Amino acid sequence: MSAIAAIIRFDGAPIARDEIEAMTASQAHRGGDGVDHWHHGSVALGHVALHTTPESQAEQQPLTNEDDTLVLVMDGRVDNWEELRAELRGRSAHLRDLSDAELVLRSYETWGDTFLVRIDGDFALVLWDARRQRVICARDRFGMKPLHYHWDGDCLTIASELPAILERPWVPERRDNAMIAQFLSCDWTSRTATLWQDILRLDAAHALHVEGGRADTRRYWSPPVDADLTYTREDDYIAHYRSLLDDVVRRQSRSFAPVACEVSGGLDSSAVFGIADHLQRGGNLPAPDLRGYTLTFKETGTIVDELDYARSVAGHLGRSLHEVPPSRLSLEEIVERSSNARDFVGFPNSLMQLGIRQLARSHGSRVLLTGQGGDEWTTGNLRYYAETLADGHWGELGRIVRRDSGQFGIPSTAYWFVRHGLYPLLPERLRRVTHRLFRENRLVEPDTHTWLASGLPQPSGADLTEAERTAGLPWHRVGQRERLMLLASAQRTILQGAMERDAAASGIELRDPLFSRTMVEFAFSTRLSWLSRGRDHRHLHRQTLKSVLPEDVRLRRTEAEFSVTYNWYHREIENTLAAISPDCIAGFVDAGHMQEVMKQVHTRGRTDLTPISMLWNLILVQAIKA
Repeated sequence: MSAIAAIIRFDGAPIARDEIEAMTASQAHRGGDGVDHWHHGSVALGHVALHTTPESQAEQQPLTNEDDTLVLVMDGRVDNWEELRAELRGRSAHLRDLSDAELVLRSYETWGDTFLVRIDGDFALVLWDARRQRVICARDRFGMKPLHYHWDGDCLTIASELPAILERPWVPERRDNAMIAQFLSCDWTSRTATLWQDILRLDAAHALHVEGGRADTRRYWSPPVDADLTYTREDDYIAHYRSLLDDVVRRQSRSFAPVACEVSGGLDSSAVFGIADHLQRGGNLPAPDLRGYTLTFKETGTIVDELDYARSVAGHLGRSLHEVPPSRLSLEEIVERSSNARDFVGFPNSLMQLGIRQLARSHGSRVLLTGQGGDEWTTGNLRYYAETLADGHWGELGRIVRRDSGQFGIPSTAYWFVRHGLYPLLPERLRRVTHRLFRENRLVEPDTHTWLASGLPQPSGADLTEAERTAGLPWHRVGQRERLMLLASAQRTILQGAMERDAAASGIELRDPLFSRTMVEFAFSTRLSWLSRGRDHRHLHRQTLKSVLPEDVRLRRTEAEFSVTYNWYHREIENTLAAISPDCIAGFVDAGHMQEVMKQVHTRGRTDLTPISMLWNLILVQAIKA
């Protein structure tokens, strides 16, 4: 984890060195292992370093080639370092050291514009090519590392975090009312807009090319929708999947310091911890030690505590756990964080992890493994009926029907066939007409738009077409359509950015092995009928973890929900809103409708967190001053 900054003027005007130095200074909290700059006339790049891998300790950024015609700054790492290093050496590339940045620079020299498809990992980078007088900015496939930019036709300003850009005198500070409306209505549709006009976040899996006064954004990676694993035995899928788990956890554990791991007691974080433990016992964990951390709600007296499950995992592995109470910042502290970040800082259930990150950092760790991504990429669902129907695999469909009828009964199987087989294959317009017939949650959702002030544009998330929901990417199987929607989710993009920034402020790099290229491509290439079975949507995942986790955790069907963290703030939210001037509120929402939303917070409680989330966002957005 690091911070990057760049100012590149295409009109030839010189850049004062103190401008790039101010940009790195404003992001100093993301580093601690050195700050450096490269400055030449109308081009300036800066880097704030936090070393995590053994190779990064000898790395010096900004990194240049031998004649200074290429300059690179990068936040992140290369997870396929072994293969990429061998491939570059096979192409006679001159590798001066073992650093990941050197691999990226030489990859561009070797393959030109296609170099990004060769790099696997979490990264955000800026590469200046002086020969061609152009810059390439890129972000990893899933947007795990942040990259923001402002382009006015003459000057490109780039940074990991927003304040570094907003504090530049040539960048106007104008609120983006369309994005503010999305926040206030909890109806996020844009993956690239920020709360500020003309300051954008580069989309995941995209590269920005600026050359000759023109800016061009290009997608460099799409999930492999035409891939299809063709094993015929479940044991073969289990063996294949287990090898992927071992490999991805190994690659993402690379660190010169002890690796920390969140262990919630749920299936996914426990799986990552168990696999890492297995690797360490076999001498295959590329880190000196492994340490587990879990939250304990015992002191809060709530029913969400998962400590017994986490302890069961630790006992099964013969390891100890650091038990940490959930962080409970005051709303005033959270408002200050949002104001300083000039951005959204997350919801209460993500902020509760702050104590784990701070304790892990105090113990010397710089990397924290999480179970994020498990729900998205290791889970199937009953739409294996639709997938099998659409593909015309009649023999497979008969096998599934016989299996599910015998295990779950004919009535359930018949309903699943209609609800999850025929219905998803209807044309989109017809599905919209009939979707109420199959709504499992009968709670009437609140109209989140009616409280918006008249001057704010109305978000249109409910009106998005299927092509817009899948970012226009093609899909070949029904299950892939849902996975494309996950990748294209604006809400996921925003929440991921908030979590990354929060961890960075603690000096910790989050790594999500289950949300990696390996796991995403496995999900796209595996049919739903192999991932899930009836009501067990994690069937393959559970079967693979038989030798890794204790049975009470491996077979666990319950999941903790953390509405209690929202409940902590009911009174503070009411008091804060009462203290805000009505004139300030009027620019965002209608006061009368705000009172209705406040009533919904008390009547809906933990059954629907949307009303309290709306009030939460109002307070945070109002605090971010232009």
